[in-house]
Order: sequence, then structure tokens, then C-alpha cells
Amino acid sequence: MDTFILLLAVVGLAVFIMDWMPTVSKVTGVSYSVFYTAGGFLLYALLPEHLPSPLPRENESAALHLTELHVQVGSCTEIRL
Repeated sequence: MDTFILLLAVVGLAVFIMDWMPTVSKVTGVSYSVFYTAGGFLLYALLPEHLPSPLPRENESAALHLTELHVQVGSCTEIRL
């Protein structure tokens, strides 16, 4: 499968799921960034050869972009005390 098509499918699925995340978060009481982090873990566990290495010493630019993405997703969550 073409990498671009796979990227479009993953991004499309993520956008589609974002619509349901607030409801799922209310029902489960878990922030939706936890679900996305777990989803990223599963992607790297199942398809490691198709994704860039997240290790900083192997691919510094990919690690930087993944860190920025994680911070952006984390900043979208709501903190309730």
C-alpha cells in the first residue's frame, strides 16, 4: 500500500474519531489524549517497519515532530480539579 494513502487513511480515521472522543471521555472519565497515545503505541507495535523510528538518536527530526504532536494533543485536553 502506498504510504500516502495509508497516511490519509490514518488522518481521516483520527478526524472521524475526534467527533466521538468528548462523548467517550465523559462516559469513561478518561481524557481522550490517553486514547490517542494508546493508539499510537498500538500502531508502532503492529506496524514498526512502516513508521519512522521514534528513538531520538536514530531520527531526530521525526522525534521532534512526534513530541510536538504529543504536546498539541495534550494541550487540547481539559484539566478538571
